[in-house]
Amino acid sequence: MKGTTTLSPNYFGEITAQMRAFLERLAFPWLSYNDYSLTAPKRMPVVLIETQNGTKKSNNCNGYGTMEYSITRALGEPEKLIAYNTYQVKNYDNYELKGFSEPKKRKYRDEHWEEDLQKAFDAGKRMAESFGVTGN
Repeated sequence: MKGTTTLSPNYFGEITAQMRAFLERLAFPWLSYNDYSLTAPKRMPVVLIETQNGTKKSNNCNGYGTMEYSITRALGEPEKLIAYNTYQVKNYDNYELKGFSEPKKRKYRDEHWEEDLQKAFDAGKRMAESFGVTGN
């Protein structure tokens, strides 16, 4: 494994159960119960990507929480990307989501989607370049 990118939506302010299980199983073999250190075979670049319903102003998410701490100790400081104010569903009329303005979410997405995609692309490019891979 040369590098790793993880992507998780946030539900109730936390990463999904599936992502948590993946990260626990990734890190557990590196845990020493002798001194509680986390020693991965080597350091590697990591990008943590979160998508969330909240905005930058109303962000109440814990992100990757304690798993981010474990990743940092084992692999090095991860790069973090957050896509804010994301759509939850395709058709808001089919769900009890009156607390959200679908037109405002659409406007935000239209204004920020390309920027979010570019940030993810750039993070992947930096990761590849750290291994000597170039786009040429």
